[in-house]
Amino acid sequence: YAPANTVFDGKFRAIRVAVKPQALQVFARKGYRATPRPAAIDAGGYEAPALGLLDRAPLPNAFPVHAAGFSFPEPARPGLTPVLVQVSTAALRYDVDRMQAGYTGRAAIVVRLRDGRGRDVQKLSQQYVLTGEASDLEAAKRGRILFYREVDLPPGVYTMETIVYDAVAGQGSARVATLTVPPAGPGP
Repeated sequence: YAPANTVFDGKFRAIRVAVKPQALQVFARKGYRATPRPAAIDAGGYEAPALGLLDRAPLPNAFPVHAAGFSFPEPARPGLTPVLVQVSTAALRYDVDRMQAGYTGRAAIVVRLRDGRGRDVQKLSQQYVLTGEASDLEAAKRGRILFYREVDLPPGVYTMETIVYDAVAGQGSARVATLTVPPAGPGP
């Protein structure tokens, strides 16, 4: 369905769906709210401002963030390294549109792994778009974002640089940690 009326004024518009033959039963919404489409989600450019903050000195620390990498070797994956990042959704800023009665928050988590020589080995990232009805904003602020990835790394010492970027506020928090992946031992 595409509306012929392209004036997005926020008003409710009723729709009616009819089918032939009339013996069929239709399940459809009663209508929709005429709001403009949200801006397109950037499929990769969300990393650029986050990495820009990660390269600043001193590192930003706008809100609490927990980040950790672990070495959990398995026989088939001796370099198995889970990476975890956690941030409370209460730490983020939200745009509230009273006209559309909704909220939007945008965050990006980027983890950059560097080897002992400072060379980039791997980059992990995810964009989070948090939206909902304005009346649900306080409930949304009681949540957590949990970023989890598994990477396979060769034995060595790595620097794990993590940034959580709040795109609405234009600020972020970074964490830096050392990660050691031991050489595979003999036997299982």
